[in-house]
Amino acid sequence: MKDRYRGRPERPTWRILLGSWLLEGVGWFALAESLGRAITEGLVILFLWVSGVPFALILLGWLLYHTAAWFLLYGGYAKLRSMREGASRLDRLYRYRDRVIEAVRRSRWIRVGVLYGSAARGQMNKRSDVDLMLVPERPRIGGVLFVWGLRLASVLRRMPLEVSLMDVERYVALRQRHPTVVLKDVVNSVPGSEQLASVGVLLTISGIDGSGKTTVAKEIVRTLQGQGVSATYFYGHRPFFRGGLRSLSPALAFKAIWRRIGNSPENLRSFPAAKFLLDLLTVVDYIGVQAHLARQLRPGSVVVVDRYAVDVIVYLRSFGPGHQTVEGLLTGISFPPDVALLFEIDPSRARERKREEPLEALTRAAQEYEKLAPVHRLTKIDANGPVNEVRSNVMRIVDAYLRGKTSPVKNDHPG
Repeated sequence: MKDRYRGRPERPTWRILLGSWLLEGVGWFALAESLGRAITEGLVILFLWVSGVPFALILLGWLLYHTAAWFLLYGGYAKLRSMREGASRLDRLYRYRDRVIEAVRRSRWIRVGVLYGSAARGQMNKRSDVDLMLVPERPRIGGVLFVWGLRLASVLRRMPLEVSLMDVERYVALRQRHPTVVLKDVVNSVPGSEQLASVGVLLTISGIDGSGKTTVAKEIVRTLQGQGVSATYFYGHRPFFRGGLRSLSPALAFKAIWRRIGNSPENLRSFPAAKFLLDLLTVVDYIGVQAHLARQLRPGSVVVVDRYAVDVIVYLRSFGPGHQTVEGLLTGISFPPDVALLFEIDPSRARERKREEPLEALTRAAQEYEKLAPVHRLTKIDANGPVNEVRSNVMRIVDAYLRGKTSPVKNDHPG
């Protein structure tokens, strides 16, 4: 049988069920729930071992517990129901959806809640699911238990519910499915002045080559220092190894070897495995970049970052299609910016300023930034004008944030 959407053979049912049994709900976006599962299942194994149960029976006991937990708590019931195309009365579906919405809104364990799919459109049919993305409050164990409770209740009521638990709210936009209805969201009530005094302020500037990021970033630092504010310039896309053997970067070393064997970076599009390896090595580099940035962030200081996670993502997409896991990791390990700016400029004008990249590459990069701007909640800045004009526009945003008049990084999710 062919998958009508992708034109390739469908996976056998047993493989789908086995994959679900092993990894349902497990992923880079849900490490808290994965840890919760590992702890509870580990406690079951420990209890059986301490009780003197033979190894074979310990293994059997774990298999039985895991299967029951998969069906009742991890989403196995929803997977089976979906595969069997189970149906429910529409009036029951809508009542159940409303009950779940109310539970999410009332829960003190949930920080962000998003409803998506036909339940969000209000156009459910008898085979529809109630689809949710939730982000837990800290400590996250409360959110994990709340989600397990929702899934267990859906089994007992024999109602269709699919819940994805995200570790942080930034992951919601990465896995966004339209249309959506935001049920609950975090409100950033900390004024910029308090943020500056308590932990420092992180300002990031993104955009294509030639958009003026570096020039304006350094101008912003000088302007803030002239106002008596401690400000630091930071280049956010540089390999973090410096000096001697430490100057080696895994990603740059890979690219050097790739060229050495007669390939060009553009050829990576034809070698998905090699492209994925480059992506992973870039994540390793970026962990170091963030570790270095952590040493720059301190109370009373503003760190102006020239290029950030979104720029790394666009860079990797220039070699081939992006991997959601890699892009999610890059986003998740990055410190959330307090002011996130995107310099928008006509690619031909950027090419006049900086001739390192061909116009076609700049145009493709500009299109990628346009796609990523709402996901990463970037405030757009017209960078076509003179440097002083762009700097003034940026300073207005920064000054307003530091006075607590506005929050440039919005907390609502694009819907």
